[in-house]
Amino acid sequence: MTSAAVEPPNNTRNDPLDSDDEDAHQRINVEQLSKKEELFQIRFIVHKARKLSGACEMPLLRVLLGSKILRTKAKKGRNPRWNETLLFSITKSEADLISESIEIKCIDSAKTPQFGLIGLYMSDLSIAWVEKGKNLFYKWFALTNPDEPQDGLTGYVNISIQIIPPGESAKDLPKLRDEQIDVSDNVFFPPGIILQPGQFNIKLLNGEDMPQMDSSVFDGLKNLVTGGGEEGQAKELVDPYAKFEFAGTTLESSVKETTFDPMWNELMIIQGNFPSMCETIVIKLYDNDEFQIDDLIATKLLQMEQISHSSAEADQGFLPTFGPAYIPFYGSFREYNDVYDKYKDMNHGVGEGIAYRGRILVELNTQMGEPQPDQELLSALPQEETDMIMSHLSRYKYHLFASFFQGNMVGEKENQVEFEVSIGDYGNKFSPHGSTAPSTTQPCNAVYDGTKYHFMPWSRTKPTVILHSEWEDIEYRAECLNTLIWMRDFMQDRIDEYITLEKAFAEEYEQDCKMDSNLKAIYDILSDTPLHDPDEDEATQLDKHLNELRTFTINNLVDEVTAMIDGKFQYISRDDKLKRLYGVLEKLDELCFEPQLGIPDVFIWMLSGTKRIAYVRIPVNEIMYSKSECAKGKHCGITGSFFLKEPKSEEIGAHLTLTLWFGKFEDVNDTFNPPRGSEVIVYAETYENQMSVLGSWTTKLLPRPAFSDATGKHSLPLDVFVPPDGWKFEDEWFISVDRSLTFDNETGLKEVSEVTYEGETRVPGTSWTGPLVTTWWQDVKGDEAPAKDQVECPEGWHWASEWETDTNRAVDADGWEYALDANIASYSPIERSYHLSRRKKWQRVRERNAESSQIKKKDIDPDGWEYSKIFTTKFHPRERKFDMVRRRRYNRRMVSSVPMP
Repeated sequence: MTSAAVEPPNNTRNDPLDSDDEDAHQRINVEQLSKKEELFQIRFIVHKARKLSGACEMPLLRVLLGSKILRTKAKKGRNPRWNETLLFSITKSEADLISESIEIKCIDSAKTPQFGLIGLYMSDLSIAWVEKGKNLFYKWFALTNPDEPQDGLTGYVNISIQIIPPGESAKDLPKLRDEQIDVSDNVFFPPGIILQPGQFNIKLLNGEDMPQMDSSVFDGLKNLVTGGGEEGQAKELVDPYAKFEFAGTTLESSVKETTFDPMWNELMIIQGNFPSMCETIVIKLYDNDEFQIDDLIATKLLQMEQISHSSAEADQGFLPTFGPAYIPFYGSFREYNDVYDKYKDMNHGVGEGIAYRGRILVELNTQMGEPQPDQELLSALPQEETDMIMSHLSRYKYHLFASFFQGNMVGEKENQVEFEVSIGDYGNKFSPHGSTAPSTTQPCNAVYDGTKYHFMPWSRTKPTVILHSEWEDIEYRAECLNTLIWMRDFMQDRIDEYITLEKAFAEEYEQDCKMDSNLKAIYDILSDTPLHDPDEDEATQLDKHLNELRTFTINNLVDEVTAMIDGKFQYISRDDKLKRLYGVLEKLDELCFEPQLGIPDVFIWMLSGTKRIAYVRIPVNEIMYSKSECAKGKHCGITGSFFLKEPKSEEIGAHLTLTLWFGKFEDVNDTFNPPRGSEVIVYAETYENQMSVLGSWTTKLLPRPAFSDATGKHSLPLDVFVPPDGWKFEDEWFISVDRSLTFDNETGLKEVSEVTYEGETRVPGTSWTGPLVTTWWQDVKGDEAPAKDQVECPEGWHWASEWETDTNRAVDADGWEYALDANIASYSPIERSYHLSRRKKWQRVRERNAESSQIKKKDIDPDGWEYSKIFTTKFHPRERKFDMVRRRRYNRRMVSSVPMP
C-alpha cells in the first residue's frame, strides 16, 4: 500500500532507517575471515517485482556485482514475475568478498536510458554472508529513484542471493507460501526512508452459508465432554471464525459455535508501518475444533491494487477501503466428507475453487497516524452501527434461468448423468440446508455418437432449470464492470480486424483507411459510452473512488486516441499507432475488475448419482441483465457454448449449449423472453421401484421406497404430491420413458460386428462328438441366443460378410476354448479331461443402410420398465438373465396459475 500520493509523509514517526548492510557488517568478525583468494559463485535468483511506479511497460532487472552486469528478460506490467537466475563468478578473499558492492536496478526497457530508471537498491554481499549457509532467501528490496527523491519508494523486488564457496553446491530454495514471504520484517529498506504508522479498521459483521465441517459423532463427543447440547436439537455442525493476515500480522475474530450463519459484529484493528510491499489482505475462515487442529473452510485474497490506488495526481489516489460488502469464498466441495478430501488444498486459495463455501460481510478503512494508547485490537461494534450498515443491504428476489439445448462430449458412459445449476447454496442438491427447489435436469444416459464421445438425447424437449434466490443489490457494480468489458472487447475486435487486413497484405490505402476508421470508432465508444454513476446513498466509498478513477482514466485514453486522429501523433506510422492502441487497450483492461460483487458465481455441475464429475464456473456479472445493451452480461439471454472441465484438470468432461439469464424479479415479465418458439413445461416426477424375489417382481425386501426420487433416498408416493403455491396439476400421472433407452447402443455406428457363441456340453468320460453332447448358443452377456444361422439382420442393416470363427484370441486351432462348466466364465485354450464345456466365437459384419433410422422404439418395455442388476448400475430397456431390479418413471404436468416467466 502506497499512501504518498494521498498525504505527505509524517516525519514525526521514525528516524530514517539504518542501512541493512551496515548492520550486516557489524555482525561479521572480520578477523576470522580468510585472506586467501578463491573462486566464489554468486547466484541471484530474481523472483518478481511488485508495485513498480509510473507507467512502466517492459521492466527488467539489472544486477551489478563489482564490474560485471547481468540482466533478466523484459516482462510486461507493474508486477512482473521473472524467476530467473543470474550467475556471477568472482575471485576474491572472504575479507574482500563481503565488501563487494551490489547494485540492483530496475529499468523500463521500453523507454530511453535517460527516463527508463524505475528504482535501485545498493548494498554489498555482507547481507547474504551473515545468513545461515550464506543463503539469503526470498528477500524484498525496496527501490528508490535517486533522481526523483520526492517520489519515495518506487517499487519492490524479491530476490534470493546465494554465496557458494569453492567445492560446495547450491542449496535448493525452500518452498514458502506468499504469506510467509510478504511480512514486514522481510524487507530491506534503503537509508533515509521514513515509514508511516497506520492501521486497518476491519468491521466483520456476519457470515452466511458456512458448510458443514464436523461429523455428528464428534459433536456428540463434544457435548459429552462439555455438557452442551439439547436433546433432539439439530445442530449446525460448524464453529466458524475469521482470521485476517497482512504483512506478517494476524488477527482472529471470536468463535461462533454451531451456526451456518454466524453473527460477529466485531471491530478488528491491524496495525503496521506503510508503505508496505504486501499486496494482499489474506482472509481465512476456520472451523474451531475442540479435539483436533482447526479446519480451514476457505481463503480469500483481497488484492490491494483493487481496493487502493497510488497516483501522481493527488486527487486520484486513495487509501485501502472496502465495503460494507459481502465477500464470497470458494474452495473444495461443500458436502461434508469423513474421508480424505483430495481437493482440500483449494481451501488455501490454490487454484480455482470448485464450489461456493460461504461469504462474509466486511467493511474496511485505513487510518494513518500513531495508534491510540491501550487500543483494543478486537472489540464489539455498537448495535446502532451494525443496524445502520444492514439497512443499506436490503434483499431483492432474483430469477436465474438456464435452458439446456445440447450436451455432447460427455465423458461419463456407464451411468446416468444430470446437470445441476446453483448460485451460492441455492440449487445445491447435496446441501443439508440449501433450497429445496429442483435444480437439476432429469437423469439420463448419454448416447454414443459413433466417434469418440457421447451426447445427451434431449431431442425436441429441452431441460430447463429455474432458480429463485434473494441477494443484495449489486446491479450498479455489475453494470459498470460489464460496460468496461464491453468497451475492451470492442476495442480488441477493431484491432484484430486491422491485423487480419495487414496479414492479408491489403493495399496500403486500404490499411490506412481501416486504421483511421478504427481510431474513430474507438474514440466514439470511449467518449460516448457512459459509466453508471453510483447512488450517493447506497454507494460505498470504494464505489465512489473507483468511479472517479475509471472516469479519469477513460478521459485520458480519449485524449490519447484523439492525438492519433488529429493531434500530435496523427502522422506517425501505422505500426506506431498500433503500438499505442495496444497501450490504450492494456490500460482499459486494467480497469476491468470489481472487488465488491457480493453475489456468488454460478456453477453448472455434471453429476452421476452422488458423484460430481465436471463443472463450469460463470461469474454472475456475465449473465446479469441490464436495460443497457453494453452493460448487460456477455452471456445474458444468449445461447452460448460452455465446456465443463474436471476438477484440478483441463480434461473436458462435457460440452453444453445453453441459454442463461439472471436478473431481478421486477425485470422478468417485461424483459425476459424464453427461446423463440419454445414453451416452459414443469413436471412432477417420481420412480416406481420393484425387485425380483424368487422369479417374481415385488416390493418386498426392496432396499428403497416403492416410490422414490431417482436416488432412492426420498419416499415419493403418487398421492402425496401437492403443487406449490401458484401452481396446479394438469392431466394425470403418465409413464415417461428415459429418452436414452429409445436409442440403439449402436447409434452413430455405420458398421457393427455381430457376435454369438456356439457352445457344447458333454457328459464326463465322453468325447465331443458323441451322442450325449448338448449344443447351445449365447450372446456376449451370457444370455440365451439363437443359432448363428437363425440370427436375422436388423431392419435398416445388411450383411457385409459371412459368419467366421474368431481365432485371434486365446483359443485352439479350431477356435474352441474350454471350461469346467458353461456357467463359469474361466475358459482356457488348452483342453483338459475334466473340461465338460467348450465354446467358440462366431462373428459377422453388418453395415447400416443409408436411409435407416437409429431409433429402436420396438425394443422398449411395453409397460415402461427399465432393468438393471442393482439400482446403482446402468439401466436397459429389456429384461436380462441376471437382472434383479427394475423401475419406471412417472411424470405429471404442472401449470402456473400466475404468468410464468
